[in-house]
Amino acid sequence: MKKNYFFIGIVIFGMLLFVAHNKDDIRAPKIESASVDSGDIENWDYTGTSYYLGNQDIFPEGISWDGTNWWMIGSDSDKIHKYNSDWSYSGVSYDIFAQCSTPTGICWDGTNWWVVGDGVFNSVYRYNSDWSYTGYSHNVGGNPKGIYWDGLNWWVINFSPSQVSKYNSDWSYTGISYDLSGQDTYPSDLFWDGVNWWVSGIYSDATHKYNSDWSYTGISYDTSGQDNYPTDIFWDGVNWWMLGYGNSRVFEYGDLNNEFENAPPDLNLFLTYIIVGLSIGIFGISLIFIYVLKVKKKKAQTLVREIIDNKKIQQKSTVQRNKKENLCPFCGTANLKGWKFCTSCGKRMKSEKKKIDSSEFLGGFIISLIGGLSSIALGFGIPFVYPELVYYIEDAMLILQTIMIIGGVVSIIGAILIFSKPKLGGAIVLVGGFIAGINIITIIGASRTFKKIRS
Repeated sequence: MKKNYFFIGIVIFGMLLFVAHNKDDIRAPKIESASVDSGDIENWDYTGTSYYLGNQDIFPEGISWDGTNWWMIGSDSDKIHKYNSDWSYSGVSYDIFAQCSTPTGICWDGTNWWVVGDGVFNSVYRYNSDWSYTGYSHNVGGNPKGIYWDGLNWWVINFSPSQVSKYNSDWSYTGISYDLSGQDTYPSDLFWDGVNWWVSGIYSDATHKYNSDWSYTGISYDTSGQDNYPTDIFWDGVNWWMLGYGNSRVFEYGDLNNEFENAPPDLNLFLTYIIVGLSIGIFGISLIFIYVLKVKKKKAQTLVREIIDNKKIQQKSTVQRNKKENLCPFCGTANLKGWKFCTSCGKRMKSEKKKIDSSEFLGGFIISLIGGLSSIALGFGIPFVYPELVYYIEDAMLILQTIMIIGGVVSIIGAILIFSKPKLGGAIVLVGGFIAGINIITIIGASRTFKKIRS
């Protein structure tokens, strides 16, 4: 028994080691919307990920995310280009040359698309969600480069003069503007993360951080290593993206040095790893349970009868059949030949198996059935009970759902077979419990079935 405890200890240690090994992933939270503070990212570290957009436009000016797709506006093609979430080109583009021949910025306010362009008209243009022009435009002057909607007001960034100007929702000017020339005389775009303002600068090749009142924080991040002509920035809730005019690429940034130390633990992801770790532990312990049940313990023994002429039963032994000791149940000597004949007393034997009453397995059937149904229900119900997990780790959750549903189906099949073939049914139920990972109910149902078989 000490050996069994030793093996179980190894399994539990392995489970804890799995969780410890993934501790860094547990401290990598994702934020749902772009309106959430990005202040937990203290450094603009280039992740090494970039995507080439020059096949659509060699002079990309602005990017935006609508919750499903990325959009890029280019001043060479004078078109809006649509990309999938992984920056693969969708093949869809919209021509806006009739309104704006030099587009420099793009913004989605939740209802309409807005484009700003410098040059002759220095105006913003409003489009429907399908990019059909509404006919509305408004002059904002001063060579506008970027546009942003914070939910209450419009903000426009200009480089002549180098300032950001505040407008009401109807585009009437509030009279409020802030000078940005102290950081860059050619600001190219702006973004609000919910706490701070951020501005990209073409002359400084950097991104500058401002407080909510547009006072400079003194913090800036150099992006010249990727592109010396940054035209736009965007925070997607997880990472920063910088659009480069010089290389016609979009670059991804994050805090590679401090994201684990500064970010609070993600409880949902932590629980996911705990669940996976427990699944591994339970699976290992279950294998040990089967080993103990099938190998270490003696099998249920059947009584042996003496037979005469291989037909008539003369007497019944009072000793159970025991293959390990290989003793005759009648005379007690070890002179058996294949458990059919004793060379000492000359008696022939016949094993008498106990008849199985299927009603005895009703309890195991019910428990196993409930376990299987619960696995299926949980598999289908995860997106409704834990929608945030599906958002954070969509692929992992899909795999987990599939595993639990398959495990539940297997358990139900095993439960049905318990009445006709208890050993096979119990084994299949046990396998279903393993597949489902942490379904203790099916494991209990299988254990109850095996217990009845032994008795």
